[in-house]
Amino acid sequence: FRSDSGRHRAEFVDGDPETVRLWMTEPTVLFLERSLAFEEAGEMTVSLVDTGVPHAVIEMPDAPGLEEHDLASTGPMVRYSQHFGHAGANVDLVTVTGESEIAMRTWERGVEAETLACGTGAVAVALALSRLGRVRLPVSVTTRSGMLLTVGMEEGGPPWLKGEARLVYDGILVDSSLS
Repeated sequence: FRSDSGRHRAEFVDGDPETVRLWMTEPTVLFLERSLAFEEAGEMTVSLVDTGVPHAVIEMPDAPGLEEHDLASTGPMVRYSQHFGHAGANVDLVTVTGESEIAMRTWERGVEAETLACGTGAVAVALALSRLGRVRLPVSVTTRSGMLLTVGMEEGGPPWLKGEARLVYDGILVDSSLS
C-alpha cells in the first residue's frame, strides 16, 4: 500500500490477522546525539531521525525518569523548536531497559499531545539507539499504552515494525468525498 511517505509492504505474522509486520520506507538519520539549546529547558542531547515524519529522540537515563518526566511541558517546547524547521518534529523520550529492549513515550505533532503508541517513533528510537550501540536489533519497544512493538531490519533492507493490529475506524469512501 502507499502512504504519504511512500510504498509499504505488510503481512500477517504466522497468518494471525491481529499481528502485522510492516516494512517502512528507508529512514534518514539526520543527526545523532547533538547538544541543542532550548529556551526553557537549557541544553538537551537530541538525535533526529526521519521515518516518514521527523522524530526528535531524547534518551532518558532510567525508567523512573521516563515515567516521571513532564512530557506535557517538554513535548511542545521541543516539537516547535527552530532546530526542526517550520513543521517541527515529534518528540520521543526513550530509556534502554535491556540489551534489546527500550521503553518510550511520544509527543506527536498534529495531535499536539502525548499518544499511547507511535509506530514511526518506535522505529526512530530503535534505529537511533542501535546506531549509537546501545541496543541490538531486533528490539522490543514498550509504548506508553503498554503495547509491545518490535523493530528490526534485515541486511540491506528497510526497517520493519511488528505489533498488534487493531481496527480503530470503519468508514465508506464515496465519490463525492474525493473532490
